[in-house]
Amino acid sequence: MLIVPFLGFAGSGKTSLTKTFGQFLADEGYKVKIVNLDPGVEELPYKPDFDVRDLFTISKIMREEGVGPNLAMLRASERILNAFDHVASKISEGDCDFALVDTPGQLEIFAFREVGSEFMRRLRELTRVCGVFLIGCDVASTVSRLVVALFVGLAVQLSLGVEAVIVLHKSDMDKEGRIRKLISDEKLLRRELMRETGVMVDVALVALDVLGKVKPATRIIPTSSVTLEGHEELFEILHEVFCACGDNL
Repeated sequence: MLIVPFLGFAGSGKTSLTKTFGQFLADEGYKVKIVNLDPGVEELPYKPDFDVRDLFTISKIMREEGVGPNLAMLRASERILNAFDHVASKISEGDCDFALVDTPGQLEIFAFREVGSEFMRRLRELTRVCGVFLIGCDVASTVSRLVVALFVGLAVQLSLGVEAVIVLHKSDMDKEGRIRKLISDEKLLRRELMRETGVMVDVALVALDVLGKVKPATRIIPTSSVTLEGHEELFEILHEVFCACGDNL
């Protein structure tokens, strides 16, 4: 079994890609489970095999503890870790090829706190894990924002201790293919970055240098839950990650 956590900024499309990629895998004949770990979501477009909202929700925590939404999210992340054994049992029971994990919407609370890294560490003890980090085309409105988003994707992998495939989600918004060209050509990316002005550019240039030294040479996949672009390629690259270790999906 391969566990695939979907990670990314709020609004990046984690839930929509969880749904459509899960359907793609099922159509290909794979047995798929879907886990929702977002206690703040109001509605889901898929039927989860485990839903953390069956245990608690953000609104319930706010009522019980008399706290605001931000502190409730912190409390929820702690409860998610405390519920790990229950979540793991739901993932492990029965026969399954893929377990897709829809992570909480607030990236920083899950990815950059100890509870998130500890949750992922326990998942890795359970079975193989490879994440998918989503960068929405709407986030990449400028070249500097795109570079910083790529850097955050690297930081998330390091913080959580998991390898992740980076995808350019909502690719249907990239009508002229400009963002695709930028992510596939580092020299072009740097040239276009230098055309911008402001403090953000200085930060992005440093981030780009770090990415060039640290980031593994893996391609970034354009994906869309509207056109279904990239789903087959995402499967193939997940397959490559573990074939390199002598495993097969």
